[in-house]
Amino acid sequence: MNKRMAIPIVFEEPKRRKRVPSYLVYETLNGKPLYYKGYKDVLSGKKTAAEIMGSSSLQAAIVTAIVMFIGRTINRKRYLVFQMNPAFMSIMGVTFRTT
Repeated sequence: MNKRMAIPIVFEEPKRRKRVPSYLVYETLNGKPLYYKGYKDVLSGKKTAAEIMGSSSLQAAIVTAIVMFIGRTINRKRYLVFQMNPAFMSIMGVTFRTT
């Protein structure tokens, strides 16, 4: 006797990626977003966005004070003082010569 077994066919819906909010994008490079380290923890609810972004009001005040101090004490005709990421400036087309 030839018994046929019914094989159930299960269609799984494709897993959809969670859309990452724009405030978790650190920078866009060549059209692709670069996310903050730990952004998956924020999406899962383990951490808050403020915990992974790093820069606080106190940190901003400290950096500003240091930059102002350095700006007053160095030879400004010879050196430039930056308060932002120089890598960002190289993306903008500003190049620097190191000697």
